[in-house]
Amino acid sequence: AAVRSSMDDRGSRPGGDATAGHGSGAARGARRRTDAPVSVALASPSRRPELERLARVLGSSRVRDGALLERDESMRAQICVVGSGAGGATVACELARRGHSVALLEEGVYRTGRDFTGDADETAQLLLPGGVAVRTDDPIALAIPIMVTFIEYGVVLGYGTSQRLPDAVLESWERDHGVSGLGKRELAPYYERAEQELGAAPVPDALVGRNASLLEQGARALAYAGARVARTVSGCMATGVCDRGCPQDAQLGMHVLTVPRAVEAGATLYTRARADKLLLSGARVFGVQASLLDASGRATGRMLRVLSDRGVV
Repeated sequence: AAVRSSMDDRGSRPGGDATAGHGSGAARGARRRTDAPVSVALASPSRRPELERLARVLGSSRVRDGALLERDESMRAQICVVGSGAGGATVACELARRGHSVALLEEGVYRTGRDFTGDADETAQLLLPGGVAVRTDDPIALAIPIMVTFIEYGVVLGYGTSQRLPDAVLESWERDHGVSGLGKRELAPYYERAEQELGAAPVPDALVGRNASLLEQGARALAYAGARVARTVSGCMATGVCDRGCPQDAQLGMHVLTVPRAVEAGATLYTRARADKLLLSGARVFGVQASLLDASGRATGRMLRVLSDRGVV
């Protein structure tokens, strides 16, 4: 299939055109002339195993919505992981794959592409039901995230870009903070595995916008070093609304890829479960207590207790 897409003069889509809003090249934020529509070859969204897995997981008894639980609940797990972001989801997935029983707690809602329309105001309401404008001493209303209300928001909203830490950062960790064993050579196999599992790959020609293409040509002409950024996407339709939540679930964030893999491997996910305190026996932590939340994010008065051997926060 092919789509011909053009921008209006306002440049209202992130990145300024229907394809350059994906972090393709270093030209992010530039605008494209409206007289140069782009032809985009699209991958078929109907043959994506990650979406088939996501559909199975959403209907699984191991995904439990705190707003729908009618009484207090307790469970026993070897590992309790608090938070389903890039760190928590990965830990939960790796441990579940190794045969450990895992409970994954998330304060937010499990939102997917069906919840995103590409409208910035509607996405803001999903993020911040109470509003996003915060007044400061200056006569300017700043959009400041106060309360995140869906699963692993930091990876859901973005452009799917995947970049290794610069060598200078790793060197400063060792030089300034005494961190050893995390150099470029030591991390290389872990980066390679993560990139393979997440499907990180440079932006293909079909999705490079006109602005990024011109920048790329200019860099070559000037003999400047440069490369296209890698992205973790599948079935991208070049809608240019990455930072508002992808309606096609083309961005392979934790909600599309890693959390479903964790659940499929045996982990239990509780959403709208806000971890409030650690359960202690003397100096030893033996579990986590969480408040179950309703659809508006308020505590229902019902509790979740996870008794576990280990915890990851």
